[in-house]
Amino acid sequence: MICRLGFALGLLLLLNSPRALGAMTLADRLVSVQSWSSYLTFSTAAQTVKSSLCSGITTVQRLASTGVAQTTGTLTVNLSGDGTVTFYSDSSCTAAITSVTIASGNSTASFYFIDTAAETSPLVASATSYRSVKQNETIGTNPFVWTGGGGNAYWATGLNWSGGTAPNSSTAIAIFDGTCSSNCSPNIAATIATNTLGGVRINSPYAGTITQSAGSLINIGTSGWIQNAGSSTFTGSAGSTDNITDTGPFALSAGTFTATNGTLSVGTSFIVNNTPTFNANGGTVKFTASGTPTFTPGSISFQNVIFNSNNATFNLTGTMTIAGNVTFDDIHGANAGTLNGGTVNVSGNVTATEWGGGTSLLTLVGTGTQTVTGGGTTNTLPSMVIASSGTVSFAGTAIAINSTFTYTSGTVNVNSVPVIFSTTSASMHTITPGSISFANVTFYAASGALQYTISGTMTVTGSLTLNEAGTTGALTGGTINVAGGITDTAWSDVASTTAINWVGSGTQTLTGTSSASVPNLAINGTGTLNFSGTTVQFTDSFSYNGSGTVNVGTSNVVFLSSGEANFPITPGAIAFQTVTFNNPSGSAAYTITGTLSAVNVTTYVGSSYGLKFLTGTISVSGNYTHASGPDTSSTATLLFSGTGIQTWTDSGTQVVPFSNVVVNSSSTVTLASNVLMSNSSTQNLNVIAGAVNMAGYNLTLTNSQLTLNGNTITKNGGTLTVGGSTSPYGGTVNP
Repeated sequence: MICRLGFALGLLLLLNSPRALGAMTLADRLVSVQSWSSYLTFSTAAQTVKSSLCSGITTVQRLASTGVAQTTGTLTVNLSGDGTVTFYSDSSCTAAITSVTIASGNSTASFYFIDTAAETSPLVASATSYRSVKQNETIGTNPFVWTGGGGNAYWATGLNWSGGTAPNSSTAIAIFDGTCSSNCSPNIAATIATNTLGGVRINSPYAGTITQSAGSLINIGTSGWIQNAGSSTFTGSAGSTDNITDTGPFALSAGTFTATNGTLSVGTSFIVNNTPTFNANGGTVKFTASGTPTFTPGSISFQNVIFNSNNATFNLTGTMTIAGNVTFDDIHGANAGTLNGGTVNVSGNVTATEWGGGTSLLTLVGTGTQTVTGGGTTNTLPSMVIASSGTVSFAGTAIAINSTFTYTSGTVNVNSVPVIFSTTSASMHTITPGSISFANVTFYAASGALQYTISGTMTVTGSLTLNEAGTTGALTGGTINVAGGITDTAWSDVASTTAINWVGSGTQTLTGTSSASVPNLAINGTGTLNFSGTTVQFTDSFSYNGSGTVNVGTSNVVFLSSGEANFPITPGAIAFQTVTFNNPSGSAAYTITGTLSAVNVTTYVGSSYGLKFLTGTISVSGNYTHASGPDTSSTATLLFSGTGIQTWTDSGTQVVPFSNVVVNSSSTVTLASNVLMSNSSTQNLNVIAGAVNMAGYNLTLTNSQLTLNGNTITKNGGTLTVGGSTSPYGGTVNP
């Protein structure tokens, strides 16, 4: 006990000694007598910064008494200084803060600061149950602080600045703060030339007005325009050619900014915080950024906007309101500019010159006539919403729209301009066409597994094109009524559900390829539809109601299944030349309504997947080939109905995928391979008319019946095996 009292008395004497009192504040002395298990430190070095300018990044760290970084739980760190310093969360020093939070899992947090006095500035970081830390920053004199001491209010007068010279280099940053006592509202009466002004900082408590006179241009360097003072005002020129070029960021968090009536160009980020006043002044704001600039417009309203990207991806937060026109352009002509996130409400015209799309919602909300001008097939606008109370007119060679499209209100005049729905993101994109009558429409899937969902019915008075450069494209939901031609350039469809309904009244063409598939086609037009291409391929479903004319020509028609439980086909009276049923994966089931008539038919199944025809009849007047794949409980009929010699080719080891095979020809059906029919007791071969020539191959009907009806089957050295009936099968069997 005596030892502890002695230690405490000695410590108190030490703390109150002249040397100790000179080195420590009272708070320091109180802190020193505690036992700390944790403490704070600055992990960044002390900085030398000019007064009224934003510092570099400053990082505070939490440590255990052993010096090991702590990462458990969140910690609020309070920031303080000597009264002339303000702390910020961003590198532009626009969002003021008084503390930072070290998140759970981290040991550090960062901030920035501005000190308006030239001094040694002590920064203190403190937190509950942690030893605080202080770091002295060196704040130097800034030669470009507006003092108004030159006897007038002209920007170019050197004595109006603290260093006796107006800003004159690309690193010179003009400061407006509380220093000025007279002539506090400068007039920019002459052009500020390029490389003579690095940036502008308007900090509290500045309350003057900076005016751009008619005939002057303002060029600001990479440090940009930062306006934080609530009573400050900038008034741009009313001249339509009096431009302001800001190579760096633009940040407005307080005060009033009236843009030039000409063009305000911003080279990097554009951020509006809190509730400042922004007056568009009838001018244009032009964004010329590269990289991935942040774009936060807050609640301000623009007149005209140009996104003049330098291969930039703009990240928009919130809603951008444009009372006039918006133009999308990439200065390289590479269609690389994109606008992602947020909503752009535009009341004027929309023009796409060179653009690469984006996920932002471009919403047309005008009350008069708005024109959307497309820049061609590769210049893609962001996702679009038409919510107009006036009229929207399409113009240009083609209008390409990224991802989603929604129509909710207004009159839309398409004016025969093609519309392309194009996307590069592998996800679902919704198209809500409403009552719009499109001219020509293209669905383009640029990469990945892409899916468009049609909400309601899309009316296409011209042509429909399906094209994809990625893995697969799919159309789900709704109906597309198309009156013109259909072109399937490269659409590797998988499980589409959208009904493509051809309703043409004239003569149109359906063009396909072997690598593309038209999903769910229903031919309901009153005109003529001509098939074109060596191969025309269909998936999911196919139907023809017989009210128009279908000319297949010499095209090989492929019904491509991807394992659908039901692939309905209503062929009507179409006279097919060559038909292939292809099932590369899964177990396909085709349901045929009525009779499908073709000259030549091939059924093919990949690997060991099943293939079956549940209903209907396939009538072959030429040759039939079963390339591979087993039968799986088929109930449909294969009918040989030719007038000349027909060949029947089978894999020889897998079962014919029909319940019944009927020969009703005026000639002979000749085997070109061994044929196996062994699925069930009802899988029968019935020769109603004509003859069968086995041509030396084996014909095996394991559980099936053979009925010749007075006709002839000739083995020619082959083996006939019949398990379901007895000789002579109602006809003649020749050796």
